[in-house]
Amino acid sequence: MTGMKVEGREGTENPMNTDDNVVTNSYRLLDEVAVSLEQKCILHVCGQRSGKSVALGLSDYSLALYDVCNLHRVCSFPAHTSTITDVKFSSKNEHLLYSSSLDGTVKVHDLRSKTCVAELKDDSEGPSMLKPISSFDFSSDENFGSAGTELFDGDAFVLFWDIRTSKLLGGYWESHTDDITQDKLHWFRGMDSTFNISCITHTEELQLWEIDGASPFAHFTREDIAGILKDDTVDNTYLVNSHNQEDGGLLIIAGYSSLKRQDLSAFSLKKPDMTAVCSVSSMNGNKQEVRGSWYNAKDQVLLTGGESGFLSLWTRDDESNTGHQTKNFKMKHKSKSKPYQRE
Repeated sequence: MTGMKVEGREGTENPMNTDDNVVTNSYRLLDEVAVSLEQKCILHVCGQRSGKSVALGLSDYSLALYDVCNLHRVCSFPAHTSTITDVKFSSKNEHLLYSSSLDGTVKVHDLRSKTCVAELKDDSEGPSMLKPISSFDFSSDENFGSAGTELFDGDAFVLFWDIRTSKLLGGYWESHTDDITQDKLHWFRGMDSTFNISCITHTEELQLWEIDGASPFAHFTREDIAGILKDDTVDNTYLVNSHNQEDGGLLIIAGYSSLKRQDLSAFSLKKPDMTAVCSVSSMNGNKQEVRGSWYNAKDQVLLTGGESGFLSLWTRDDESNTGHQTKNFKMKHKSKSKPYQRE
């Protein structure tokens, strides 16, 4: 990493840490389960605020709920008729789960009854002409929802609903000539406790933005990421997600995928300016290209899911990881888990 640079806040270049002052450690694979005997890809991983359960969006258009502590399946059910494009837990009610899909719907599921209790869609062109949803989010009070679509009849749309009534409020169109895809956005606290945004782009780059910034204050290219992870082929390097850490830093999950190996790593960016890499962690035992991750910062527990359908539970393998819940995980996972769970 010697000589690698990122753009600073004042437009200057700040040198990143060199190999001499980057801490190297590892995450240990504590447990792992395959979601099915059939080949299913885990596309999305999302955890409850309580940290008790994670929801998975699967490639067979279904949703599955797993207990974080023992990786037992709580429930699974069919959710859509086409590819699931996002999964989000309600911030107000942990029993409610949102999912969006290319079938043209955003659904709200009650996990207690495993039923859809609300559905958002644009059927203004007819019930068989729904616009394919490629990204979705809701307001902080969950009263309103918005979604971007893939191209539909030569145009892409941004749609808005009142979630309380499932009523379509309107949308924008004739402003996009390509699919509206949401880069992976993540909010974190920056200097002076202001909120900043990390963005993982479709070109496998990491950008850090201030809310009122005209350009990213830090920008890690795919080449930069490969250098941090010491990957020999840039084109095989990919980014998965970014997560908040208890010390205010960011944990970035990244991988290397080839026919010969599937590597997974994490690196930490530290305050105050988030431009310095302070640690790089290896994850020995990864078997797949990872598509989604969820991180419990308090207990330093990470869950990943990916192309081969494995849900993997990782913990920091060092003396600093002394969280009570982590000790519980280690006690409960002393024996080797089953390689799969039956439907």
